[in-house]
Amino acid sequence: MIIYGTKKTLDIYRLKLPDQFANPLMKHLITDTRKRQAGDPLYEWGAKVFQFEYLKCLQLCNFASKFTIVIADVKEKQIDQLTEIIFGYLNDIYSGDQEMLKLIDRYAAENTVTYFDKLTDRSIISSMNYFQTSYMEDGDRFYDFVDGNLLRTRPLNKEINWNYLAGLKVHGKKTYDYPAERFAQLLKNRYQ
Repeated sequence: MIIYGTKKTLDIYRLKLPDQFANPLMKHLITDTRKRQAGDPLYEWGAKVFQFEYLKCLQLCNFASKFTIVIADVKEKQIDQLTEIIFGYLNDIYSGDQEMLKLIDRYAAENTVTYFDKLTDRSIISSMNYFQTSYMEDGDRFYDFVDGNLLRTRPLNKEINWNYLAGLKVHGKKTYDYPAERFAQLLKNRYQ
């Protein structure tokens, strides 16, 4: 999996880019992952940091489906577990669909190495900016999911992916789809 971060995201979390690794094994793993996954939007995710109530929050967006995960209060040490966090949300969002859970396992098996790179895809940057301002209302949408002192991001991410109609380009044509439905169809096309 390749996670492309905005400049601000890369700076705030002090993320290493592929050319900054000195370890030859890590360089080899990144090169192998890049050969297999770069240019395949199913394996590419955008990452954008934003602030909410003085908390650093992270928006992750799959290039192929616009499947979006929003995580609140992301600390630097959690970045090493970002792949596990993504798969945790995927499993939660599709928890009632046994077929999808099996496909997510296959998707996870192909994503054993995750590395970060610079986000340069203007379309994804634009989609993420639009999502943050229009749907997330620059973080104010979180208030709808606060229960006491607890911010419930699991229901938020389910709502985002099942109820937010995202604009997508499919075969060069603009279309609209729910990210959870689009992501499921892409996994089914890939693995069945």
